[in-house]
Amino acid sequence: MVIKLDLISKRESLGMTAHHPRWALAWKFPPEEAHTVLMDVDWQVGRTGTITPVARVAPVTVSGVTVENVTLHNPGEVDRLQIAIGDKVKIVRRGDVIPKIVEVIGKAAKTDIEGRIHSDGSKFDEELPDYSQIIIPNLCPRCDTNLIQDGAFIRCTNMNCPSRLERTILYWARSLELDGIGEKLAQQLCSEGLVKSLPDLYDLEISDVSNLERMGLKSATNVIKELESSKQISLSMFLSALGIPGIGPELATSVANQVTSIENLLYLVNQRNENIDENNSAVTQLIEIDGIGVKVANQILDGLTIRMDTVKKLQAHLDIYSESNPLSNGSLSGNTFCITGTLTRSRKEIAHLIKSNGGKVVGSVSKNLNYLLAGESAGSKLENAINLGVQVISESQLNEMLEIETKAANVEENTQKSLMDF
Repeated sequence: MVIKLDLISKRESLGMTAHHPRWALAWKFPPEEAHTVLMDVDWQVGRTGTITPVARVAPVTVSGVTVENVTLHNPGEVDRLQIAIGDKVKIVRRGDVIPKIVEVIGKAAKTDIEGRIHSDGSKFDEELPDYSQIIIPNLCPRCDTNLIQDGAFIRCTNMNCPSRLERTILYWARSLELDGIGEKLAQQLCSEGLVKSLPDLYDLEISDVSNLERMGLKSATNVIKELESSKQISLSMFLSALGIPGIGPELATSVANQVTSIENLLYLVNQRNENIDENNSAVTQLIEIDGIGVKVANQILDGLTIRMDTVKKLQAHLDIYSESNPLSNGSLSGNTFCITGTLTRSRKEIAHLIKSNGGKVVGSVSKNLNYLLAGESAGSKLENAINLGVQVISESQLNEMLEIETKAANVEENTQKSLMDF
């Protein structure tokens, strides 16, 4: 009982963040290891053009799962491991999920691949490969475009590379929740030459899709209906679905709320391209958005620049409507908040309350901040706010600000109307 009470007191004193309870403990055990042989390496092209080496290994059971493919991440990882085809390697599943080669044991022998079984139960009967170094490609394995070095990665810059296009279509369909457009259909559309760029999706007809393998009239009709239903799209959804590196759904919403329309956004792109420097006004407008710095702002503008032809063609097919802010008249409208310290509710819940009442939540303290919401054990943010003269409020004070608006709304709703009101 004493231990139980002690745990409760620790839980109450330590509190919790939006991500995890500070009072909780986790025991982690070393992952299960297994040995196998590197049979070959394939190079896959991702949606953003990144070329990823994928190790094909002799089937091996790790943590109850048969593993035959393992990512090698990038050429830098290949160099770090000093791995070669025909090596015996040690594999683990990180978090019991993702298979990873952690060590090269040495040159494999024929006995290292004997008696292995595929995941479907069939016998593995491949011969031990000749021992050879892994060749890092200079050309894209799908479109033969010259690859560029980008840090530890190598990339294909061809936006219409078949592999990139297939994954771009898939990403677009998943972002817009278009049922019926999966990986297999994306591959068929590209291989048959029906879709050579993303906007070509909206030129498809039922007969085009129904003539594909394993696609009947009903399935084809459903695919075209899904595409038709996506022709009206918000700017934030459009930006997110384009798959520009660095822009996820949340950041796309922030950018859309700032620029309000696709025309304004494209104007910023053109403005930046005419005058590329750090003090460019287009970049300045984007870095006003919380979570966007100079690097991300340029990444967004560069991503749109290289996709400009795609964007303009999509504009001809889609109704990209402007963002609206229905909460602009809330009680906290025009005010920015930063949250720090331990509070009785999670930060996500409090941030949602603030946003639902028209306020804005940022992650750092600056002179433009209106309120710092500080809980227990507030750190450097509290000190910075005091030095900058930012008003510091408690959770109860925030609740009072929200209650004032709620009471006002209730009074207005419950006031009995007189004859003159009608």
